[in-house]
Parts: sequence; structure tokens; C-alpha cells
Amino acid sequence: FFIRWFHGAYSNLRELGQPNLRYGTGWAIGAWFIPFFNLWRPKQIANDIWRGSAPDAPTFAQEDWKEAPVTTLVHLWWAAWILASIVGNVVARLWWSGNTPDELKSAAQLDIVASFLDVVAAVLAIAVVRAATSRQEERTRRIATMPPAPSEPPGQGYA
Repeated sequence: FFIRWFHGAYSNLRELGQPNLRYGTGWAIGAWFIPFFNLWRPKQIANDIWRGSAPDAPTFAQEDWKEAPVTTLVHLWWAAWILASIVGNVVARLWWSGNTPDELKSAAQLDIVASFLDVVAAVLAIAVVRAATSRQEERTRRIATMPPAPSEPPGQGYA
């Protein structure tokens, strides 16, 4: 469900006045499944979702929007997710290689830490979803109340 939301939130950016996405919207799904690439590309897309969803942001120039600030919440969520993934990977290796009761006990103890980190990452992900969705809803309301862009007078366009 999270990746589905992630894709939808990234796709929404075009309708929210940000036509210059860094990546195709398919990357909002695909980037999660490519080993090593999934360590940074989803974070870049999350940053873009946050920046492009800012209620007061103008439609950004081609490159300017990439430098807008990103909330600490997004950084904390990503750090927790990466840390939980790394610890979870270590736990899996310990479970498979454990041959003695002490090794299995160590794996079980670290598994508790990994589970805790998973919960922290999930809670932070929920907070990111709620905050970014709220930003997109507010931006949608503000765009709806903006006066329409002036149209060109007849004869002034390209023929």
C-alpha cells in the first residue's frame, strides 16, 4: 500500500503544477526493487514529493525546485528504513549461520532490535504519508482558487 501511495503522490505532482519531474513516474515503484539503487532513488523521489507538494510553492522553474528544503521527518523516516533494512539483513545472516545456542540467542536479541526499528520506520512512514498528503490537498485547494492564467490575445500566438 505504501508503494502505491508513493507512486500516486509522485504522479500527482504534475497536476500540482510541477511538470519537470526528475524521473518518470514508474520509478516511484520500480526504484524500490532494484538492489543498491533502492538505497537512494526512493529517497530522491520522496524529496521531490515533499518539495513539489508545498502549498505555497509556485510552479517551479526547471531546476530551482530541486533545491527547496525537505522536512526532517522525511530524513528521519529514510534513515530509520535504511537502518531497519541493514539490521534485518544482519539478523537473517545470523539466523542462517547460527550453530550454537549463544549464536542463536544473539540473533534473537538483534531480531528484537530489528523489529523495533521496523516499527519506528513504519510509524515515521505513516507520518510522512499524512504530512505529504495534507500538503498535496492544501496545494490542490490553493490551485483551485487561483485565477486562471491569462490567455494570449488573438493573433499574438504562433501560426
